Amino acid sequence: MHRLKTKIVAQGANIPASMQAEAALEERGVLVLPDFIVNAGGVICGAVEYLGSGEYQAMSLITEKITANTRAMLETAKAEGIGTRQAALNMTQERVRKAMGYRKSY
Repeated sequence: MHRLKTKIVAQGANIPASMQAEAALEERGVLVLPDFIVNAGGVICGAVEYLGSGEYQAMSLITEKITANTRAMLETAKAEGIGTRQAALNMTQERVRKAMGYRKSY
């Protein structure tokens, strides 16, 4: 992590760095894009295929969702003065809470 000479780390693996490593990178001015935001293409594609759509629809939706989620995460991080992972976690937790509100209780 200390040897990286980059301005952006777009995480392509699942949980590729510890929270401490991410914090250290951000302290050095490196923009860290969390895995579950920028590496969500497979999940999105699976959902699209499950609904019976094809490759064009999948690629379009992947581009749309990852772009929108990355933008929202970056805007939240900047507005609230927090790291990108925390902004992404806050955003995702809010969405899960909202989705759970639609769930029927039996």
